[in-house]
Amino acid sequence: MVEGLGWLNLALVFLMILIYPIKRLYLDKRKPKLLKLYKAARYYHPLLGFIIVLIGLTHGYLAIGSIRLHTGTLVVLTVILMGCITVLGRRKLLFQRNWRKIHVYLVPLLFIFIFVHIFFRNII
Repeated sequence: MVEGLGWLNLALVFLMILIYPIKRLYLDKRKPKLLKLYKAARYYHPLLGFIIVLIGLTHGYLAIGSIRLHTGTLVVLTVILMGCITVLGRRKLLFQRNWRKIHVYLVPLLFIFIFVHIFFRNII
C-alpha cells in the first residue's frame, strides 16, 4: 500500500503539471474545447495539490511510522511551499505578479526532490 500511495502521488504530480501545456496549447489554438479543458484543470489544480500533500503525509507516516525529515518530506514541503506562494500571491500579500513565476520555477526543484526520493531515499 505504501508504494502504491507513492506512485499515485507521482501520477497526480504529472497530472498537475499538465495545466501548463494545456494553457500553452489553448493560447496557440484558441479552441473552445481546449478552453473548457483548461478551466477544468485550473479548477482541480488546487484540490489536487491538497490531495498530494495529504497522500504524501500518509505515505510517509505509513513508510516510516512518523513524520520526520526525510527525502519525501522535502517533496511534500516543496508542494506546500508552492501552495503558500499561490495563496499569498493571489491575495497580493507578497509577490504580487511574480508569484506565478516563482510557482513555476519550483517545479524543477520538485522533480529533483522526487528523483532523490525515489533513487536515494535514505540520503537524509
